[in-house]
Amino acid sequence: MNKQYFIDDERIISEEIDKDTVVINLETGCYYSFNETASYIFFTFNNGDIQEQVIKGYQLVFSVDKNTATSDITKILSYLLDKQLLTEGISSQTSDTNHIPQPYIAPLIEEFDDMREMLLLDPIHEVKEEGWPHKKDE
Repeated sequence: MNKQYFIDDERIISEEIDKDTVVINLETGCYYSFNETASYIFFTFNNGDIQEQVIKGYQLVFSVDKNTATSDITKILSYLLDKQLLTEGISSQTSDTNHIPQPYIAPLIEEFDDMREMLLLDPIHEVKEEGWPHKKDE
């Protein structure tokens, strides 16, 4: 079965900075730094591509063999699903088939939770009179 994946825009926000991406899970308060290859995997799945399409595009863009592409994508997809950064389902996006070759760098995702408390803070109801980011005393 060919599964599709998408980013749940109500729980996950992301911002591309140069070739890297910062992704925040608003439910867990964790944020992630994706390098260029991990960003490619993340956004290509969101475009509605199935895993076989992502592997083929990854091979073209980063000039890697099929085994490397399959291994990288399988590992990153598993991580993205485990951290609930991608959700299985049907995406309304369409795939961009124009692939410009890029230098290959192994995909890397770093997870951070040092701002979890602030990211999970309800800025309207859980703050002092001074406003955000001053948390109301419990």
